[in-house]
Amino acid sequence: SANPRTPERSTVLDTAESVSTEALQRNTRLIAEALACSLYPKIDKAGCAGDLFGSSLEPQAASLGGWLKLVTSYPRHPSLLSDKNSDLVKSLTSALARYTQDVATLAGNPDRREPEFVLYDTPTATMNIYRVKPAIFDLLLSIVIASYLGLLYLLLQNSNVVVSALAFIVREKKVEEMNGVGK
Repeated sequence: SANPRTPERSTVLDTAESVSTEALQRNTRLIAEALACSLYPKIDKAGCAGDLFGSSLEPQAASLGGWLKLVTSYPRHPSLLSDKNSDLVKSLTSALARYTQDVATLAGNPDRREPEFVLYDTPTATMNIYRVKPAIFDLLLSIVIASYLGLLYLLLQNSNVVVSALAFIVREKKVEEMNGVGK
């Protein structure tokens, strides 16, 4: 038995290569026999010795490999599988419908108690990265704008001094022009 604390067993990013196909084949056969023995009581009376799905009825490694590849290629979080448009659910439903009748898919609601988790339903996504201006630019621009506004505020608060200074300059120019010095 493998150690459950190994890194490949403690990740949600599993791959088909990390699964033992022999163990999968053995466990699939055991689950199929257990289901058959519990669903069909006549088989159980004859004896379920563990060889019911042996020889020609044994799960084929190639078929299990294809299903394993399909299952590991999609995210399997319950909130993503509860959607009726999930490709994995559609594939499993169509495969089950090939061998049984009255296959129905029931949509469940994801648990709303943990709203901080946002899961996206696409196995591939495009990420856009943009180069942005550094924060120092924003700081310097803010200082320049604040200085401009501060100077404008001081001019408006002391407008009588500014007006008198401008009036003095204009008066001096008029006096010089009248005296003929400005020509």
